[in-house]
Amino acid sequence: MDEKQEKPNFWEIFNRLRIAYQYYIAFMLSVPTFLAIIYEKYIEPSILSKLIPTQFTFIIAFFVVGIPSLWVLSLYHYEIKENRPKYEMAKLDMAVNPWNRSIAQAIMYLAEDEKEKAKEVLKEWV
Repeated sequence: MDEKQEKPNFWEIFNRLRIAYQYYIAFMLSVPTFLAIIYEKYIEPSILSKLIPTQFTFIIAFFVVGIPSLWVLSLYHYEIKENRPKYEMAKLDMAVNPWNRSIAQAIMYLAEDEKEKAKEVLKEWV
């Protein structure tokens, strides 16, 4: 049976953008420095300088191979591992907001039929 995927809410979209920035855009902003260091330290002094004569050629080669690779990795990250963004968002919420941790703990106590422990966890919020 085909299950319709629910549309992501605002916080899921926000979290996806945050993760995309963190993993992909911030990385791409540091790439020019990285490429310059790699070229000057490893390519220029080696025999590879005959194959890749200029830094510009090295950068073009990197983007021809690197951008498609990042695209495939991002598809794998979001499409194949469907629950990963939601799990990361939940993990982030638990770390940032202690109320979420208390609610999760109280729900676990309620599931184990320990109502008094659940009440104690939530007392600090009332």
